[in-house]
Amino acid sequence: MVLTLRFAARSDVGLLRDGNEDSGYASPHLLVVADGMGGAAAGEVASSVAVAALATLDEGEPSGDLLEVFGDAVRRIEDQLGGLVEAEPRLRGMGTTLTAVVHAGTRLGLVHVGDSRAYLMRGGVLERITRDHTLVQSLIDAGRLSESDATTHPQRNVLTRVLDGAHPTEADLSIREIKAGDRILLCSDGLSGVVSNETIAASLLANDDAQEAVDELVDLALRGGGPDNITCVVADVVDDDIDADGEDALVVGAVGVQRNSRRLRLPDTPAGRAAQLARDDDDEHGAPSRRLRRRVLVLTALGMLLIGLVVGALLGWYTWSQGQYFVSTTPGTTGAVVAVYQGPTEPLFGLDLSRLVETSTVGVDELPEFEQEQVADAIVAKNLEDARDIVQRLDEEAQRCASKNPPAGCPESP
Repeated sequence: MVLTLRFAARSDVGLLRDGNEDSGYASPHLLVVADGMGGAAAGEVASSVAVAALATLDEGEPSGDLLEVFGDAVRRIEDQLGGLVEAEPRLRGMGTTLTAVVHAGTRLGLVHVGDSRAYLMRGGVLERITRDHTLVQSLIDAGRLSESDATTHPQRNVLTRVLDGAHPTEADLSIREIKAGDRILLCSDGLSGVVSNETIAASLLANDDAQEAVDELVDLALRGGGPDNITCVVADVVDDDIDADGEDALVVGAVGVQRNSRRLRLPDTPAGRAAQLARDDDDEHGAPSRRLRRRVLVLTALGMLLIGLVVGALLGWYTWSQGQYFVSTTPGTTGAVVAVYQGPTEPLFGLDLSRLVETSTVGVDELPEFEQEQVADAIVAKNLEDARDIVQRLDEEAQRCASKNPPAGCPESP
């Protein structure tokens, strides 16, 4: 019995985002979804670097310890991101989630960081095989938040683990057995944050063809408002004696939409060329002079990338800063109150570029202790409307604390 993967992938910018920071990859041996973050094209860079680093594993079924293979790949991604941030400090704050599986015989190796997800459908039952690395998931695990309340929690998108090159990250690594008839889904939170698990399961059951399943899932997320980038990879485990190694790989999202041979040729971008050259440089059969030329080309490509990032950052800084909103505190007549600010949460070179936009009547000392800490640290919003929604939710929390039976965590009544 020869198990192989029949796959499809699609990425969509969504209805509210200006650009796509997701990257995805699919082949007979490797499936990857990375959700970049950081704005000003930095999220696109981070997710592309992650996919490019893992694409070097796509040389047929890997031998040896799958967990060690993935562990080395994660460290390589962190090193590459750290090098970019060190060379260009404006990239500090960029990062990416990573969810990927590698297929070897009847085994499936899984690596996971962040809130992108992996699901396994077997016998018509859908199982999530990753755990979100988010603040709300930590609260759920601690019994401080219910699953239903998590979907509307103001900090539901706050990640506790991410690959950013600045902080060593412990990835979740695991191995499981697969069999013919299994279906694997990898997706960014642009799908899982909009479409329920029940609807995802129904869609996977209703569409036998992987491409049709991918298309319907993306369309469902768009019909749900499409607030974020959406990336889906669906792969069916089939018993097929036909060698699938010659089947083209798929690259979608920020890293580029292009069908390639099993030896991935990334899009013609500095990051893509650098990743391709870096892998070629590891070919021990190459001549020393050829390796030297490749090193020079790698450095040249990275230099071009950094120059472009500097120019883009300078031109886009003011526009970017004015598109940022957050909720924090401001002095009121009887104490600190919740307020909406426009601009970045952190000063630039000691200069505070934020400005007060709106002041609410919600007193900070009326909030539960957890929300008081979050407001004091500043709650980042997607836009002005989202900031107002956050203030509204905080007002509701304050009203619950003022009720006759306040929930746990509320400040003690005077």
